Amino acid sequence: MTTYAAPSTSPGYGLPEGDPRPVPATNGAGRGALAGAVTALLFTASAAVLSAVILARPAPAALHTVVVPPPAPVYSAEDIAAARAQVCHAWEFTSTTMAQATRNAAAAPAEWDDPLTREAHGYEARIALIESSYLESQLVPATPMELASAINAYLVATFDQEEATIRKMGSQANAAIDQGNAAIDRVNSECGYA
Repeated sequence: MTTYAAPSTSPGYGLPEGDPRPVPATNGAGRGALAGAVTALLFTASAAVLSAVILARPAPAALHTVVVPPPAPVYSAEDIAAARAQVCHAWEFTSTTMAQATRNAAAAPAEWDDPLTREAHGYEARIALIESSYLESQLVPATPMELASAINAYLVATFDQEEATIRKMGSQANAAIDQGNAAIDRVNSECGYA
């Protein structure tokens, strides 16, 4: 290793005058790197100590939350009677309209791809969507559970029938019609139309 130093006053030591080799400056660059390394080491050590302290702390006790459902609403006899009347009035209107659309579809030619059949089934599907939406909107919380259940069963059967018709699945459409007829009997019984 060669060391460069400033020219000495002693003869024969140091660089000859006019030597083109530079003299390295000692401006403390090595000390800065050392200070940075020590600082990084201190940060790492403090992070390790902090992590150990956090891990050594006991976990907080588990909280047990008990969810208590609100009590079921209680409706007066007048509220229940008004809800029944509202739903039954809507049922009378919508079921008549949907039954007419179904009769028109049944009267169409038996071929799935016949233009008259496709038009009749399309009309039936549109009427079913519109009237089912209206009927469902008339179900209020005070509606007796038996009546609401029968209406929902009818709506499910109606949508199953329409889907089976769109997919040209005759046996599934017939099964949905049977389920719909059973639901119709339940609704008519609840509304006093039977």
